[in-house]
Amino acid sequence: MEIEDGRFLLATLGGIVTLERDLTHFKVRFEAESQGGVIGFGRDSQGRLWGLSGENLLRFEPERVEWTSFPLPERGVQKIGKVRAALPDRRGNLWLSLQGNLYAFDPLRGTFTLHEGLKRAGADVRALFLDRGGRLWAGSADGLYRVDQRGGYTRFDITTPGSDGNRIVGITQDKAGDLWLNGPLNPNNGGVLTRFTPSEGRSLRLAFSSGSQPVDHFFPPLQDNGGNLWFGTFGSGLFLYSPGTRRFHHLHPDEGLIGVNVFSFVEDDRGRIWTGIFDKGIDIYDPKTRKHSSLLFGQGSPVSFPNAAPMALCKGREGEIWAATLGGGLVRVDSKSGKLRIYRNLPSDPRSLPSNALTSCAVDRYGGVWVGTTGQGGARLDPKTGLCQRFPPSRLTPTLQRNGNLWAILEDRKGRIWMALDGMTVLYDPLSGSMTRFPGKSSDGKGVRAERVISLLEDSRGRIWLGTGTEGLALYDEKRGLFRHWGEREGLANNVVYSLLEDSQGALWMGTNKGLSRFDTEREKFFNYDLFDGLQENEFNIGAALRLHDGRMIFGGVNGATLFNPASLGSDPLFPPVVITQLQIYNKPVEVTGEGDVKTAKVKRGPKGYLLPLQPTYLEEIVLGPKEKVFTLGYGALHFTGPERNRFRYILEGFDREWIDAGNRRYATYTNLPAGSYLFKVTAANPDGVWNPKPVTLRIRILPPFWKSFWAYLFYLGVAVSLLVAGRGAVLRRERERTAVKESELRARAAEAQSRLVQQENNRKSRELEEARQLQLSMLPLSLPKVQGAELAVAMKTAAEVGGDYYDGYEERGESTLVLGDATHHGLKAGIMVSVVKGLFLSCSSRMSSLEFFHHTNITLKKMHLGPLYMGLTLCRYREGRIRIVCAGMPPAYILAREGFRRISASGIPLGALEDFVYEEREEVLGEGESLVLFTDGLAESFNAEERLWGLQGVERALAECRRDSAQEILRCLLSKEEEWRGSDKPLTDDMTVIVLRRSTEP
Repeated sequence: MEIEDGRFLLATLGGIVTLERDLTHFKVRFEAESQGGVIGFGRDSQGRLWGLSGENLLRFEPERVEWTSFPLPERGVQKIGKVRAALPDRRGNLWLSLQGNLYAFDPLRGTFTLHEGLKRAGADVRALFLDRGGRLWAGSADGLYRVDQRGGYTRFDITTPGSDGNRIVGITQDKAGDLWLNGPLNPNNGGVLTRFTPSEGRSLRLAFSSGSQPVDHFFPPLQDNGGNLWFGTFGSGLFLYSPGTRRFHHLHPDEGLIGVNVFSFVEDDRGRIWTGIFDKGIDIYDPKTRKHSSLLFGQGSPVSFPNAAPMALCKGREGEIWAATLGGGLVRVDSKSGKLRIYRNLPSDPRSLPSNALTSCAVDRYGGVWVGTTGQGGARLDPKTGLCQRFPPSRLTPTLQRNGNLWAILEDRKGRIWMALDGMTVLYDPLSGSMTRFPGKSSDGKGVRAERVISLLEDSRGRIWLGTGTEGLALYDEKRGLFRHWGEREGLANNVVYSLLEDSQGALWMGTNKGLSRFDTEREKFFNYDLFDGLQENEFNIGAALRLHDGRMIFGGVNGATLFNPASLGSDPLFPPVVITQLQIYNKPVEVTGEGDVKTAKVKRGPKGYLLPLQPTYLEEIVLGPKEKVFTLGYGALHFTGPERNRFRYILEGFDREWIDAGNRRYATYTNLPAGSYLFKVTAANPDGVWNPKPVTLRIRILPPFWKSFWAYLFYLGVAVSLLVAGRGAVLRRERERTAVKESELRARAAEAQSRLVQQENNRKSRELEEARQLQLSMLPLSLPKVQGAELAVAMKTAAEVGGDYYDGYEERGESTLVLGDATHHGLKAGIMVSVVKGLFLSCSSRMSSLEFFHHTNITLKKMHLGPLYMGLTLCRYREGRIRIVCAGMPPAYILAREGFRRISASGIPLGALEDFVYEEREEVLGEGESLVLFTDGLAESFNAEERLWGLQGVERALAECRRDSAQEILRCLLSKEEEWRGSDKPLTDDMTVIVLRRSTEP
């Protein structure tokens, strides 16, 4: 019983104990002891707790923490007898079962009153319960009684088929108002649990396993907040039952089924369910009458049912039932008269069945019955003639003649027959007689991955699904001729798919080796159910599945059948509370001392291991020392409906980048984390995938080692400063002593060495620059191209050993191409840029237009990532007086005429600056006797001794003076005017190149 402070009181043979709930286990602390054990806790209207111990009543007052014992009444000198149950009611009375008789005890008067009505009825009361309506219920060895406290009663018969009577040893009430009655556990058959609905007087009996150890007593159950029922036993521990998850009805012999190993189903025209039992025969259940009949081995007259397992059942066109048996041939059952007719293999008749060992059957649209055999392929029986058309293994699978087991047969909506054999799946078209074979163990998608297909299904959209024996579920894409697969990795419960059904929502249901799987074909998501959800067992049988006319489904397995309505299955909306249960250091649990009430705790070393004052559940932060390099956090979910299917995910913020899906693993281990603060978060989902939206958090702080702590670094700093000061003082003293003797010698040696190094460095640089200059000069053309009908003159002056200016040209097919460039900077870097541009000009300009060349060169230089290195460039194409010119970051060009000059300004930034810049091309006409002048910015940016700029004005003045001269004269005039402005004794500050092209005058 749970008391107010969250603790539990348990009645044990050793007395009364308090259990403090500690996550997934209990810590036990004895509070009182009594001889003979204690049973039957109850709380009265005043909050006092009552219990029974042998021949005494026990009353516990929580506020005073005091137990009071009341002796039971005596008859003569003998006690009345053993106390079996006790219960306080709302009036303050205490009801007791003393040796099977019901007594009312008045605590105020101290008197016992016998219930005469139950005494006369002979009721042997074993359990008592007060429902939420205040009604008193008594569980007896002969049934259930609703007790009138004035002496009357009402008896309810809870006997169900296959039960061993009405014996009740425990009663509880769920949230829906139903009473749950538990009977004694049977050593052979397990326990008995009956749900009784008082408003309808209806009962439903359930059975569950008690394991390998017999249990001879079941104590009254307790229902927790999640609706789960907990049962205590005498010597066999604790049992858990979850009514909310029992969404499947288990059909078994206790409900009238003739056996448990179910292999086949069929529903006849009357709505009766025919069930093939492997070792019994056929069970026939009529839902209208709720009665079972059977067709057992050897039963029937004049023809009896063969002594062979009914492996498959199907319904014929006239309502008859066909049973394919393993060794007894094919049995036809008239569903109205019950008469039998058996079709067997006749060795002398090739039109008979190929074998009596049948595995599957199906009825086609024409009424023909298709059967599969073990080792002999398949056949189609014509019921009208009784003759068979055989499909031997050699015809079905020519490459697998030795193994012709046919496990499943399906007729699709096109009238084609699908046959699943060992090693191959065959598609047969009866109209054309053609066969398409899909091999097993296929890795190219043209067949299934598994060697064996054991179940087939055509869904409402006409798609063919295949259940395999080892590789899960497969879907045939007829348009592409390929197969898709889903298995355990994708969420399927197990890769053995024994049977396939489709529900009204288009979802697939599969019987597997580990329960049932539902597959949402739209979202491609699996939902799995197992024994804990109320299934007959986790293992099902091949082909044992049927969808009834009302949409319900039934699957057969090794322990009966599972019946359910897919439309009524809902998910459990209760997400599980999550707790952090344990801390381990180096895989050893940290011992909890239970001392203190703190939120932050540091792990300490004890004589036998590590210590923590409280469980991690009650802490907000745990502090670990630098030596605790490997730690593990254990966690759990307080959701007991299939706890092994609870899922977890966690993250350690500050270390993990994303949430880690832990599956059903209940721990997280971290090693060698750096010192710092981390936040551990963990959350859980119930078996239906409902996640707790609020993760549990625990801060983990890892201390640095002492030598990395703040005080250690402060100490290191102090020591370093002291050593530095002391060392510096010693060095200064020694230096002062040596300075007078060696000062001059050291200075002389240093000067001499420095001089040698400087001379060597200068020589090296001079050699390198000379080599670079020679390379730069070699890139200039040896001779200028001859321009037809024009005179060409060029001059270059460099400001450094390796210049940044560049010119070149060529003539091709009557057109002359001139290029003038200026690289940013001077020296070696400029030479590199000039080398690159020259290579691009020689390789690309002749096969590209001017704009294409500029675009290509610009992109190439940009992708070379030369940093702040760019190239100004002017490219001019001349043919018969017509000029096309493109400029990128260069000074304007000039055309000199007799009457004056005109400036050609072409906008554009240097090459290599912006990758997507668009350049423009200008066209001009060069008249007879007119000259085109191109120059780099070094000409205009010449400074005189007074640091005044010559500028474009100075250039234009010089051009105006020599506009009528020849190309050479114009070139000489410009250079002499520049030198006159600058002064001959002042070196150039920038490279300078001038190109003059003068069109000849016609004779």
